[in-house]
Amino acid sequence: MKCTNCGAEISGSAKFCTNCGKAFNGAQYEQRICPSCGRAIESDDSFCSYCRVSLTNSGYDNTAVIYNRGEGKNKTNKTAPVYHKNEGKDTVGDEKVKTVIAVVGAAVIIIIVLTAGLVLSAGEGTAENRIGLGGAEQEEDIQETDSSLSSEDTDINTEDGFEEVIERIREEYGDIVYNITNGAYEEIEISSGIKAYYSENDLKAVIVSAGADNSDYIKTYYYSGGELICAYYEGDAAQRFYFSDGVLLRQRYFPDTSDVQNYVDYDTNTSSWEGVVLSESQALKEDWQNALLNLNSRNLAEESEQNGSSAQAEESPAAVPDSSTDTSSNSGSSPSVLEIEDEMAELMYNYCSNLCRAINTNNYSLAGKYIVSGSSLETSQKSLVSRLYSNGTTEELVSCNVTNVVSAGTNAYYVYVTETERINYVDKGTKTNTYNWKYTAVYTGGQWKLSNIEQA
Repeated sequence: MKCTNCGAEISGSAKFCTNCGKAFNGAQYEQRICPSCGRAIESDDSFCSYCRVSLTNSGYDNTAVIYNRGEGKNKTNKTAPVYHKNEGKDTVGDEKVKTVIAVVGAAVIIIIVLTAGLVLSAGEGTAENRIGLGGAEQEEDIQETDSSLSSEDTDINTEDGFEEVIERIREEYGDIVYNITNGAYEEIEISSGIKAYYSENDLKAVIVSAGADNSDYIKTYYYSGGELICAYYEGDAAQRFYFSDGVLLRQRYFPDTSDVQNYVDYDTNTSSWEGVVLSESQALKEDWQNALLNLNSRNLAEESEQNGSSAQAEESPAAVPDSSTDTSSNSGSSPSVLEIEDEMAELMYNYCSNLCRAINTNNYSLAGKYIVSGSSLETSQKSLVSRLYSNGTTEELVSCNVTNVVSAGTNAYYVYVTETERINYVDKGTKTNTYNWKYTAVYTGGQWKLSNIEQA
């Protein structure tokens, strides 16, 4: 009989044409297919004769694929080969091998380029360019470098530069808070309710308790290198002020201190706060310096008394107080000359620095706590504060030196003082003036206060 497909002579009992493979009566046969190129191959071949892919360890599932040789030529229902990633080494054909090689080669080139770039940048010397190459030691250097940078290193006129400076300030006062909490600083009480924290004579912070300066706010001032970097006023609402090089950069207002995520930033029109906060921080810094001087003086005096030396007392121009005078809180004991001098120096410095603050803020009570109520000094200084503030004049204490202390009777002294103030006039610029005054100090209500002033 002849094949109906190709016309070749075949056996009458044949199920397939031996020439073209035509199937008769729905017969099936198994044919091995190359998993790479899809062509028919011999069942016992180790490599495909068309594409050379290995058929023995190819990583493909190259089991027999069934062809249903029905009507029509090359009409098949072929099962796709399955790739197993964990099998074999020769897993793909030439084209796939080339693709893999190209990808791996590109990755190697990228790694080489990045490594070379990091090595080159490491030589530029900046902390930022050394990130990732030096480990923990260099990361510590970066933190120290960042905390010491000033706005001069950044273009503060750009948004990114401005925010970078703000972030540095936040990091630096954050470190100060951490060190205070962990007792890393020395501390000294400037006056009742006001404490200063410092390290090796470098002021770090001053905390003013609510009511200590007749304000309802708790006020904290943070310093770096002797300059104010941040101030925080906290009450029912709160204000945070960020400073750089003596300029207020940002005022952050918290309407509700219980919700710290709710705040408003003011980066312009902050000059009204700038002078007030700077003046207060400067006055507190001077109070701290004076407190340190007094502490050192007391320590020296104690050492002198222990050594039996009276040289300082003999050289002092101050009169020895009358033995009947009780000016100390310890009843029955008379203060020494050095103690009187220290008390007068502290009184005068507190009075002078707070008078400047009172003028700058129109808050007489700042200075009033050092003045006898109803005295002539109270009348004159109330008028001074109101007049200078209304004129826009501000003052800054440069120095306050007690030159002499003379007894003025029971519980009273004449205190001779040389004061130097820097005065800022609205229309005349800035002038520095020095004055010589004679004050009357009296002991009343358990503390020293001033009752009168006249030119020396």
